[in-house]
Amino acid sequence: GYHENDESDQQKFARMQYNTAPHNGCEGNAILTRLDIIAAYPVVMPCVRNRFRPKHDHLKRHTAVVAVIDTKIAAIGELACYSLHMDAYSGRVQRANVQYKAVYADIMRHHSGYNITQDNGSDDVKIVDVEKKRRAVIVGGDFNTHNHGVARFINSMCGGDELRYKMWGMSEAQWWNRFVIGKEVHLMENVKPMQTVRLKDPFDAKRDVTHTARVAGVAVWSGKIDWLLCDVEKLVVVKKCVSNVDVSDHEYLLCDIKGKE
Repeated sequence: GYHENDESDQQKFARMQYNTAPHNGCEGNAILTRLDIIAAYPVVMPCVRNRFRPKHDHLKRHTAVVAVIDTKIAAIGELACYSLHMDAYSGRVQRANVQYKAVYADIMRHHSGYNITQDNGSDDVKIVDVEKKRRAVIVGGDFNTHNHGVARFINSMCGGDELRYKMWGMSEAQWWNRFVIGKEVHLMENVKPMQTVRLKDPFDAKRDVTHTARVAGVAVWSGKIDWLLCDVEKLVVVKKCVSNVDVSDHEYLLCDIKGKE
């Protein structure tokens, strides 16, 4: 497996702080696999904290992790897996236009098959030892898509978001499906629609709830804040489910996939 606290990456990116309290943007993202990992590296997502919560300083960034896996399945080939955790204390616009853009820019740079150089919004320059070619892509993690319901009125969660009091009747997950996922070309510069890696989350943005907030045992907020984006052109989801276990405050998402023939 590959974890964001991987020792080799601590050496390569010594400016990053790991194993600290508070976590300083390193939130335990990891990728576990029984297959061979060809390459692994971090993607730094710039801090987008709002003014109502302490900001991450220069050494405090959110880190996504990437593993290129040899699936040994002819219809899939190499698989680029991303594990990430977006900042809960920011708005949807910043999560999409800054943090998600940083991740998607990395997908375009290394796994789209095109010779594309994209600014990911970070001043961290990293040398990634991975061949640039078209790979199947999966992006999973906690996107913290919570800007709806009573959360809109909590400054630390939604303060400063220009869409905080807009899009009534639409959860933030529904907003992402409508305006962001599958429409990433709008986040990129000098990229044609035909060049983009098309991603889609197979779960329902309204019904597939992954987190419920309760006060005195009463549910006061719920939503889909966890995502599992699959490469539309390379992968087919044949089975999916949302967990119903209580070992975490989040439900997990599970997909069985096969290569697209």
